[in-house]
Amino acid sequence: MATARIQFSVGERGPRPLVLSIEPWGEDYTFRGAAKVAAVTATSNGADAPWFHVHVDRDGVLLVFLEGAVDAWQVFEDGRPVECGHGR
Repeated sequence: MATARIQFSVGERGPRPLVLSIEPWGEDYTFRGAAKVAAVTATSNGADAPWFHVHVDRDGVLLVFLEGAVDAWQVFEDGRPVECGHGR
């Protein structure tokens, strides 16, 4: 069984926290300071690789829409997996 995988990374250098929302699941993550954030998705069973598109809302929240056959995803901060939780 082959696995297709995509990854994107984003960094935050400003004084404001970076808020990342993974859609359509509505999972929010808040990062403070100079975080290096990555999200990885995977799909299997011969499906095409998932893809994503990104929007920034008026409050500065980074909305990442995962599209296609997404079986799993994980968000990392500085290489460590993190659980969702706005303002954690």
